[in-house]
Amino acid sequence: MPSRTRSIFLGGVVAAVIAVVFSVVQIPFLSGCMGCFAYLAAGLVAVWHYAESHTLTVLGGTGAGMGAGAGVVAGVVVSLLTFALWTTGLIPSPTESIDQAIATGVLPAEQAEAAREIVGSPAFYVGYAVLFAVIGAIFGAIGGAIGASVFERGGDTPDGGPGTNGGP
Repeated sequence: MPSRTRSIFLGGVVAAVIAVVFSVVQIPFLSGCMGCFAYLAAGLVAVWHYAESHTLTVLGGTGAGMGAGAGVVAGVVVSLLTFALWTTGLIPSPTESIDQAIATGVLPAEQAEAAREIVGSPAFYVGYAVLFAVIGAIFGAIGGAIGASVFERGGDTPDGGPGTNGGP
C-alpha cells in the first residue's frame, strides 16, 4: 500500500485552518460546532485524498486510523496556531478571558485567582495541546470511517484491482 502520510497531514492541516478560522470569528455556539466538524473533516479529507490519489477503496478500519492520525495532526496544529494568535493578540488569551469574566461578574475573584494560576502554568499549554489532539483523534476517526464508506475509488490495491484485504 502507498504511504498515507501526505494524506494524513493534508487532512490535518486543512481541518486545523478551518477550526482556527471559526475560532477567530467567534460566533456563539456555531464556532464550537464548526470546530468539531473540522475534526470530522480531517478524517474525510485524509481518506478522500488517499483514495483519489491512488484510485483505491480504503477499508473502514484503515479510514478510521487515517482519520485519527489526521485529527491528531489537526489538534496539534490548532494548538500551535491558537498559541500564536494569543501571543499576537488577534484572539483573547486565557488571561484576558478571565479578566473579562471578572469584569462582567461571571467569575468571582477567588475562582479567577485559581484560574490564573492554572493558565500561568506550562502544564496548561501542554494539556491544551493534548486535549485537542485527543478530541481530534476521536472525531477524526469517525470522519475517516465515514470517508472510507463514501469515497470508494476502485479495488484495495493502487492499480484499482482486488487485493488481499477483502476489498471489492
